[in-house]
Amino acid sequence: MDVLCSVPIQIPVHRIRVTARCLAIGGPVHSAVLRLLDIWGEEPEPIAEVLGLPISYVERLLGDLERGGEPIEREFVLWVDHARRRVLPHTALSGVAVKPSRSGPFTLREDPPTPNMLEDMGLQSGLSWDMGLEGSVEVLDIIDAVADIRDRALPHELRLPDTQLVIRAEETGGPPFNLAVTQHGAQDPLLTRWARANFADQLKKWLEHSRLVSDPQALSDLLDLTGPGKWDPLTPDPRQLRAEIVGAAESAQERLLLAAPDLRSLPAWLDDTLIAADERDVPIVLCPGKPELVPAKPLWGFSTIEAPDAPLGLMVLADEHRALAHSDPAAALDLAADPVRHHLRASSDQPTIDRLLQRLGLSRLRPSAPREQITPSLIASMLATDLRRLRSDLPRGVRAEIQPEDERFALETIDRKIGRDGPTHSAHKTTAGIAWERVLIERVSDLAARYGQISILAIRWKPPGISLDLDVIVHDHAKGLVWVLDAKNAKKTDGQLEKMIDQIYFLKKHSDMLAGASAIRGAIVHRARQLERSPEPTERPDILRCTLHGLPELLLAKRLPGEQRQDRPEAA
Repeated sequence: MDVLCSVPIQIPVHRIRVTARCLAIGGPVHSAVLRLLDIWGEEPEPIAEVLGLPISYVERLLGDLERGGEPIEREFVLWVDHARRRVLPHTALSGVAVKPSRSGPFTLREDPPTPNMLEDMGLQSGLSWDMGLEGSVEVLDIIDAVADIRDRALPHELRLPDTQLVIRAEETGGPPFNLAVTQHGAQDPLLTRWARANFADQLKKWLEHSRLVSDPQALSDLLDLTGPGKWDPLTPDPRQLRAEIVGAAESAQERLLLAAPDLRSLPAWLDDTLIAADERDVPIVLCPGKPELVPAKPLWGFSTIEAPDAPLGLMVLADEHRALAHSDPAAALDLAADPVRHHLRASSDQPTIDRLLQRLGLSRLRPSAPREQITPSLIASMLATDLRRLRSDLPRGVRAEIQPEDERFALETIDRKIGRDGPTHSAHKTTAGIAWERVLIERVSDLAARYGQISILAIRWKPPGISLDLDVIVHDHAKGLVWVLDAKNAKKTDGQLEKMIDQIYFLKKHSDMLAGASAIRGAIVHRARQLERSPEPTERPDILRCTLHGLPELLLAKRLPGEQRQDRPEAA
């Protein structure tokens, strides 16, 4: 099926306050008592002595745990993801979900959930996350469930980030269009099913009044979009668009140009791409329709040019060797856009690019002065310095040293993504990331040597033909799944989720790597100061975040919050 277009849509999530009476297991006291139960059984005296608690309290607590948990009544602050029918703790979406825009993309509206709806959405599992790893909550009674409007800085209704409606031409004999929903560039079956089941009539009416119906062969003036020359047509779906733009940006060494009528608001994935280019000291040039239509306070530097004859679409030009053009800049930049036939074109033809430079009023690049080269010895020194700053994250008795394969991997990564001219900020960021990977590898290797529950399947595995590497792949025998661990020495971003989605997607294609496991989960591993809590769920059911300090508890737990409790593993 041909992709006709991809338009941004707004899918709501609600922040609510739930007051409930429940039976709860979780927290340090409960965890300690449950661990000691494995050692001494149900005798309260030794447990009370070790924990310094009254015997009567321990007796009562043991009885509560036997009946399913300690009776509590408390207030929880939660996010409700209607589309995936999930209830999540407050921190799961903070800083990731985005504010809705009244003038923004097409909105699929949902009312705040009722108590009955919450129970069907897995309220107990969401509350269990609030009780910590291996926590569990059995709801006895929902006393109140209301919208949480107390935080004036953050609306109680937000939207999932980076969601698009992909519209394809259906094969003959069926409806005119096939609809799917993507997030972070990847098709999401749960979001797609929700949109089709609840908004089919609304979407049908929207499409009937669009140019896809009134003018199905509509072509934005491609000559005006690209100018004359040799341009190759590409599929205009979200994954292809961002892969092409990211690839072009990574290939740029002397100049990266971005042109569109309005550049004030850029999607997170494109902003991350420009940050990465700026960190490599690549000059970024913006060409908006008007000089003031540029980002207000970006985290990257740029210059602006005026080009009265600039194309009306979205244009990306990497140095003088790669040009990309998209016919609908609003849709490509996650702004309000109506369904209309999209076109994505690419060119590496030199005469074509020369004409484009002339149209934009840009002169040809002059050869730049040679810069200090990044040598293997410099890479080794940078890695060693970065690792010294990270060793304190490891527990006593676990050591990490830079290995020859780390140096080779750093050189390969820099050659592929950055180039040897430098050392740029991006080169330093690369070595810092690889040093953090080495810390993660040593921590997981130590856990695998001490516990029979987990084993390492692969380190820095690269899917064939794909510019992607999976830091550590772990077989979790107790939970019957495979973990993809991605080391991230950075605060949480949408781009990290997007990368993890790709890693899981390509690993599923190689079932021989799964050691017979039936499921794959991803864990993005941060430093302690980069997360509010660990582990932390994300809006993706199969992806978590955790700190290196919290990683052992996550891997060695017999279950995740809300699942049936089992015994803890024993050291080998």
